[in-house]
Amino acid sequence: MKMRVFGHCGFAGALLLALTGCGNYTITFELDDVINGYTGADIPNEPLPVDIVVMTKDETERYPEIVEGRMGADEWFHARTDELTKISGISPDHIFALRDGGPAPQRDRRVRETLLSPRNGGPRTVQIKIKHPQAGSSKAALVIYAGFKDETGRGYRKTPPIVIQPPPAGKKEIVIDVSKRSWAKRAVR
Repeated sequence: MKMRVFGHCGFAGALLLALTGCGNYTITFELDDVINGYTGADIPNEPLPVDIVVMTKDETERYPEIVEGRMGADEWFHARTDELTKISGISPDHIFALRDGGPAPQRDRRVRETLLSPRNGGPRTVQIKIKHPQAGSSKAALVIYAGFKDETGRGYRKTPPIVIQPPPAGKKEIVIDVSKRSWAKRAVR
């Protein structure tokens, strides 16, 4: 899913955006009772890792397959675990991770643990606050990956990312609905 908003902003507009908190986002995840179920049964205890990637103009030019949605979650999360990864040109400071484990500043910024089904004790709503260094730039992007399990329960599905390009300037809330096997961007407000 892409949101494209085009416009031109002069020096005065850029100054106004800088003063109003350019690129400050609250990403709200609204969770169904069961998320990340990979079989017909409602298996509520599968955690859902999520990566929120704030991509600069240089990063989007280097990795068009990400902003075009051609790199699915299966490939993204596999690349994140490789030592010599093909996504190593993305700054670890630009990857906000909802994952288990401790800090790993060489690979990302861990902002909280994985999402968990409310039926298994996880919260119904999770909010993450992030900043984008190039909000409003037509070449920059905000890309969000979710690690939904595949049918075997051992790998990830080829779920396309949610892509917002350009990332809107100012303070915005991005609402994402998360269900058993999929997700969708509901609003940017």
